Amino acid sequence: MKKVSVIVCVCILMSGSMYYSYHYYQQLQLANKKVQKLNGEIQTKTTQNTKLKKENRTFRQALKESESTQRLKNQAFQESETEKAQLELNLEVLHAFFDYENQAQTHDNVKKLYDI
Repeated sequence: MKKVSVIVCVCILMSGSMYYSYHYYQQLQLANKKVQKLNGEIQTKTTQNTKLKKENRTFRQALKESESTQRLKNQAFQESETEKAQLELNLEVLHAFFDYENQAQTHDNVKKLYDI
């Protein structure tokens, strides 16, 4: 009877240890799956981060180019406005010197002054 009780105790201990080892093995497998999943998420985040950095770099380059072209456009506009103002001034000067109607009136006024 002692042998049977010893065998039963050994069987119970063996089944308990097998159950716990199987339980811990399953927990280890779940932990490994979770680690693999997290590593995959880290890798996708890393690739997404590099893509965003590339997009940011190209955006900044485009922004710099657009700023420089805008500066050039503004400078060209200001130069054209200056040229326009100078041409208008030149036109006014030409009209002042070659305005024959006013010259005739001025000439008549001068004649009247000398006739008096």
